[in-house]
Amino acid sequence: MRPAPFLLSLLLALSFIPASAQYFGRNKPKYRDFDFRIFETPHFNIYYYDLDSARIALYASWFEWWYDHHSQLLGEQFVSRNPVILYNNHGEFQQNFVISGNVDAGTGGVTEGLRNRIVLPLAITNDQTFHVIGHELVHAFQYNMILRGDSTSTESLQNYPLWIIEGLAEYLSKGSVDVQTAMWMRDAVLRGKLPDLEKMDRPEYFPYRFGHAFWSFFSSLFGNARIKPFFVSVGQYGLATACLENLGIPIDTLNSAWQRTLSSQYSGQFAESGQSGKEILSSSNAGRMNLSPSISPNGRYLCFLSEKDLFTTDLFLASAQDGKILRKLFSQAREGHIDQLNSLESAGTWSPDSRRFAFPAFKRGRSVLVIKDVETGKTQRELQFANLPYFIQPAWSPDGKSIVVTGTHRGQTDLYLIDLKTKKATRLTENSASEIHPEWSPDGKILAFSTDAPAWQQGQGSGYWPFSLALLDPSDRSIRYPTQFDGANHFNPQYDASGNLLFLSDRNGAHTLYRLDSDSAQLSQLTLSSGGIMGVSAYAPAFSAAGKRDRIVYTQFRQNSFGIHQISTEKLLSIPVGRDAVDRSAAYLPMDTEAPLLFPDTSSRLKAALPSTSADSFNIRPYRARFGLSYVGASGGAGYGGNYLSSGIGLSGGVDMLFTDILGSHQLYTGLALNGEIYDVAAVASYLNRSWSLPWGVTLQHLPTRYFNYTPGFVRQNFVDENGNVFSAYTDTTLLLRIFEEEMSGVVHYPLSVTQRFEFGAGSSYRFFRLDQIIDFYDDINKFFYLGGQKEKLKAGDAVQVGPYTIEKGWLSNVNAAWVGDNAYFGLTAPMVGYRYRVGVETYFGQYDFSAMTIDGRKYFWMKPFALAFRFMHYARYGRDANRFYPILIGQYGLIHGYDFDHLEDLRQRYGIEYEQISGSKIGLASVEFRLPLTGPDRFALLNAPFLPIELNVFIDGGMAWDDWADFSSDIDFLKPKPVFSTGLGFRINLFGALVLEPYWAWPLRSNSRAQFGFNFIPGW
Repeated sequence: MRPAPFLLSLLLALSFIPASAQYFGRNKPKYRDFDFRIFETPHFNIYYYDLDSARIALYASWFEWWYDHHSQLLGEQFVSRNPVILYNNHGEFQQNFVISGNVDAGTGGVTEGLRNRIVLPLAITNDQTFHVIGHELVHAFQYNMILRGDSTSTESLQNYPLWIIEGLAEYLSKGSVDVQTAMWMRDAVLRGKLPDLEKMDRPEYFPYRFGHAFWSFFSSLFGNARIKPFFVSVGQYGLATACLENLGIPIDTLNSAWQRTLSSQYSGQFAESGQSGKEILSSSNAGRMNLSPSISPNGRYLCFLSEKDLFTTDLFLASAQDGKILRKLFSQAREGHIDQLNSLESAGTWSPDSRRFAFPAFKRGRSVLVIKDVETGKTQRELQFANLPYFIQPAWSPDGKSIVVTGTHRGQTDLYLIDLKTKKATRLTENSASEIHPEWSPDGKILAFSTDAPAWQQGQGSGYWPFSLALLDPSDRSIRYPTQFDGANHFNPQYDASGNLLFLSDRNGAHTLYRLDSDSAQLSQLTLSSGGIMGVSAYAPAFSAAGKRDRIVYTQFRQNSFGIHQISTEKLLSIPVGRDAVDRSAAYLPMDTEAPLLFPDTSSRLKAALPSTSADSFNIRPYRARFGLSYVGASGGAGYGGNYLSSGIGLSGGVDMLFTDILGSHQLYTGLALNGEIYDVAAVASYLNRSWSLPWGVTLQHLPTRYFNYTPGFVRQNFVDENGNVFSAYTDTTLLLRIFEEEMSGVVHYPLSVTQRFEFGAGSSYRFFRLDQIIDFYDDINKFFYLGGQKEKLKAGDAVQVGPYTIEKGWLSNVNAAWVGDNAYFGLTAPMVGYRYRVGVETYFGQYDFSAMTIDGRKYFWMKPFALAFRFMHYARYGRDANRFYPILIGQYGLIHGYDFDHLEDLRQRYGIEYEQISGSKIGLASVEFRLPLTGPDRFALLNAPFLPIELNVFIDGGMAWDDWADFSSDIDFLKPKPVFSTGLGFRINLFGALVLEPYWAWPLRSNSRAQFGFNFIPGW
């Protein structure tokens, strides 16, 4: 019989290698239980835990304030309470299951469209949390407009450039004054790279910043009333047509006004002083994002974060003199027991002797302080604290005995003192304000930091909480505020070698370096540059001063990248500035001054008092998991076959439904598919429980597969029609075999970290058959004239033959266990750096009785611009029926190129290799690949062509298959396994993210060899 190709592939896959997602894959562990409660407000159900009543009421009032703001501006309302899920810090946010994949440290919040759930961690500062709430709530309104609108639907989402979506969220939550966005626009103008609206989806244009600037410009030109109509129109027609349909102008006209406004507003805004120091780290010797510099006290070295090696953000040690990179201190691809670096808003800190470096990271869902020996790169200590789940921005004390960090506990940000001897963390501040960027004075008697306490104490109502400099005496916890600018932000205090306090401020509309003289209290401006001294976030440390040497290093944004500069303080400017000299006009975003209708600065709307909310005014109730429909997908169709029995119509279709609780901890998937008759209905139901630290799941499924054996019409028979008339006819006979599988399985995972886990599973299936004979009758004169047909069910028996395989009726059960590690980072078609391994055992009993073992290890080295990949694999079956189960061909599944099913005949005739010599119940193989990205994103591939990624791979494969009957010393080829080897090259092509196709040419390493051409349809191993 001839099996359907898909079903044969499925049978072969089930016989050997599990699906990729089960075989490898990272984990998303849940390290602790969260006792969620629900805080009900007029427009939200807020899911929270471990927050006191006053704090959750505060956040609830912020949500309601933003709802009123966005609702009035967009003319939209929610028809029911919108779900909001709050996590107390980013380490716990990484454990959420609303987002399916792993969460990067740079993700500040997510709004998903299935159920419009807003999920976010409480940020390190009040101002950040307030902004992220406003930003994510814009997305909730956007989904509401698109998915529930009368002229838009899910399909409309493809018409939106990301900068339209994210830019509007930034604009409505930040307004038209923003230091960071203005910095990006100023750089684009000075580079002569004025963004074209139809090209702003290119990677060089950061969608948050350029989209933010566009919506400020748009609103100044057309007014706030036009935001919603234009946004909806983009979803209906796309950007260019929306300009004509909604604005009445071609996109070229809008683009000209946009570029003219950018140019006039930002050209010549800052005159370069020439005192910007020496750029020692840039894209020429590091990455495009070189961040969080920290200089050693002796001024010789600096540590910094960079995506130099593309796949991960790593910690590097470099010379502070010339930027020469000395070593990599930390790499996620190498130290997989650490979940990830805390790379967005933190830097590390040096020990006073400049020999050790400490930095924060995430481990098992909590912050960990990692202390490295900078000379060897080895980890000396990893410290975690029971009362401090999340912390950043460490500062080592001058006596070397303690480290101060910015930490959060139950939503509150304070400074904590870590005693390195006792390993205890003690809170230094305790209030509702946010304290960040701690820094010790040279004598260790004063702790400088930034805080929003003065603004916060003036009343929570301002909605804009600028950061002030503060000085804390650790001996008595007293705090005083030195001379500083009125109403401006002050960040990143550092003491120079003379004991003066250096800091960053946005008092002139850009992040600029200033000095507070320790003796005279005189404020002086030290830099003047079009590029700001800033990281990816305004709250990220961006400069560092050596305590024992006149040298500072800082991150500056210029030429669309973040470089690190070095300079001595004596070479800096020293321009006296009064504390009231605050002019932030350089931070204004684009506004068309020729527009007849100006949209007012939306940052001014934050000056209005926020409402005061009491917890008693809302309902609080415990959380109970309830399933709700999160997704439904359907397909359908009908086909007509002229010689098919009866009506000749076969139906096809299916429906998939996903039900989850609001937290995503419980998931129920159901699927139903029909392809043919009612007997061909396939059904599956799968439940996954991730509500505790050992996720488990069960699956029930019914799977029919069909095989056909067709005999053409050479047999003459009598045909009797419905009226009793008898005709002489030719017949076509089709035997239709259906194999049914009823299966139940379960799995439990024990995750050790994001990269390692133990798996345990069990399952049982029952297989049975149905055999039908279908006879079609055709006129014996006009053989194309169909007379009719008849169908008869035949006895199938307890075993059937499908090709070379005998399939038996009965039960088959199994238990399995595996140890899995996956710290690999993919390129666009294959892994490029990291490692993967799987060590597993399985036992089958029932219809077959055997055990199986898998050992599979893979290692990848990125050696820019190419990668080297190594693989060793051994799979073996043992036991009574080890050789009765489907044999494994050494070339199937892309294992060894050139030895697959398609080449068996050529292998036999040209090289004398029989099928039995390269197949069996056991295999061992090794492979080496050279992988070179030819086309793809800039910096990754040789040619910048991101829409059609192609990778060249040059391979050497070798291996052998055998079974229990093999005789390695036999002279009979049939019994003697052959080690086989091949080399060649291929091209892996990523077809729009849907499929990886690999055409290849393989040369078996044998005499008289010639190229074997073949295809693989899987990503690289």
